[in-house]
Amino acid sequence: MSEVLYRSRTASTAIQGRPGRSTRTVVAFGHRKRDHATLCEAFPQGMGWQLQIIGDTALASQYASSDIQFFDAMPLAQLVQHIAHSELVVVALPELPYSYGQMTLLQSMALGRPVVCTLTTSTIDYVSHARCVATVPPADVDAMRAALLQMIGLSHQQRVAQGAACRQWVERHYSEQLMAQQFESLIQQVPLTP
Repeated sequence: MSEVLYRSRTASTAIQGRPGRSTRTVVAFGHRKRDHATLCEAFPQGMGWQLQIIGDTALASQYASSDIQFFDAMPLAQLVQHIAHSELVVVALPELPYSYGQMTLLQSMALGRPVVCTLTTSTIDYVSHARCVATVPPADVDAMRAALLQMIGLSHQQRVAQGAACRQWVERHYSEQLMAQQFESLIQQVPLTP
């Protein structure tokens, strides 16, 4: 991630969704190769939850409301705070014939957030065995809404536990140390020639 990912266009950058507050937040971030239209259509409004879409303001005129807020570029530290204080992260992706979206997914999981993710060609290897991630088919408003309602229906403690499971999954399967060990093992298998 770059040092300045997203800069807010709003005057207030207060983070909602902390335990004890009346409004809880769902965060989605990224400005390219995202399916935020499906997410906006699916987001259950009027339930005391707020969707914060960070980095993609193209849909703001169509979907902005008290329940759906849009943010433009903000510093990485501020983005991390939004994610860390959210109850849930959604990685809404279109199906494309190449790899994308994995860093958003893994970073959200590493921050200990429960995740709803579109199951695409580029994410299937990362989430097919990660029981902590709720997956939905691409561009499926009804499935996205069902996944969101299921996650919203959990208690805060259940979401915290699911987020902790996501973090443990990343640590066990995608840590830099593990990848370095696997790379070293692969190199050691290659015969040296004089």
